[in-house]
Amino acid sequence: MLKFLSQLVSEPMRPGFKDSSAVHELPYDHSILLENLMDPAHIPISRDRTDLSAKRENAQPLRCELNERTDRGFAGWWGGGDAETLPNFLRFEAPCVLSNNREFIDEKGVKQYFSGLFLCRPTGQGKSMLIVRFGGTTRPQIANWIPEWFFHQRECTVFEQDMGFLSSQNEVLMKEKVPTKKLYLNLRSSDTWHAPAGLVAGASSSFPAKGGTGTTHAPNLANRYFRHVIHCKGCSGALKAFNVWKKALSAISLALTVFAILVSGKQGKAALLVSASLCLAGVYTCSTLIKMSTTNFIRAHRRF
Repeated sequence: MLKFLSQLVSEPMRPGFKDSSAVHELPYDHSILLENLMDPAHIPISRDRTDLSAKRENAQPLRCELNERTDRGFAGWWGGGDAETLPNFLRFEAPCVLSNNREFIDEKGVKQYFSGLFLCRPTGQGKSMLIVRFGGTTRPQIANWIPEWFFHQRECTVFEQDMGFLSSQNEVLMKEKVPTKKLYLNLRSSDTWHAPAGLVAGASSSFPAKGGTGTTHAPNLANRYFRHVIHCKGCSGALKAFNVWKKALSAISLALTVFAILVSGKQGKAALLVSASLCLAGVYTCSTLIKMSTTNFIRAHRRF
């Protein structure tokens, strides 16, 4: 924990370091959450085509070299199976702290740094809370113009891509009533969930993502509104603003349409109708942004 706190304090002191922090309530045990965060090999599959760097055909075994191992955790370097170097450093400190860092030299010969800090704590039986901070010393210039709430919604999408399978694992965990380690078969090549994983994954892909049908008026603890938005001042404030703008633009559009009907001049009528159309476009945009904050990601599954 001391190393985690040291990293938490020292990272912002790096030149150019910028970060994004968020809190997420998740409908599965913190041990399942930790196992998922420790396993970057699943990213090309579960993030297929929804992340710029994730493609299913690029999935491969990863190589990891542990250089620390104690009763309180482990740490080591990892990278692609065909990589000459291992640029990523992962550290786990029991019972609920994880960090994943990466250093590299950019095209200008400057050392750059990225990190992810995760605090995964249980909040009840079969439930957990993730407090996460992503940061780095460099990022695209366009990112400086993107509001914080948008990055939070992207993080929600990431968690929802794994939601169906992980929450199904949690159902097995709750049913068996044994520690998570009892439900894994520790093989030489990989860890395999000791359950009909193929059947569970198939069933999960056949139905909408868990939480995808929730609304702000029908509580669903797997829905992103209840998992994140109500806990985040920035996202809840943005959602409130979108609702206000939607109502205001709807009223203005209606008023402009009425005036267009009453006005006799063609030019005035056309100008009012164009203005009303622009307001309706604003209403549609606000509705889309509201939906982004209250509706889970649902992948259009491809059957092979």
